[in-house]
Amino acid sequence: SVLCLLLVYLVTVELAPTPARGIVVGLCFGMSRLGATLAPHINYIADILDALPQVTVGTALLTCSIAAWTLPETKDIQLLHDYYQTKDFQRHLEKIQNKEI
Repeated sequence: SVLCLLLVYLVTVELAPTPARGIVVGLCFGMSRLGATLAPHINYIADILDALPQVTVGTALLTCSIAAWTLPETKDIQLLHDYYQTKDFQRHLEKIQNKEI
């Protein structure tokens, strides 16, 4: 779980522009704490249906995996410094990959 938290910090720092990094990292940290708070109580929903805890966790993991798959590649790409660069992020990535910047 520590590795997952470090990965969240790494990805958010690379994708968020400088002014928004604190907000994005704080939001990710808050959501991780919410998940950690709710995780011990997942077993209590087995009273409704025996397989419901496994289905709930499996659905959450599948949803997060699909969401992570849609993230852009950030290897060898400069960090974004302002909101204007994120406004047209795809064109920014293409310029960097073509070494125009």
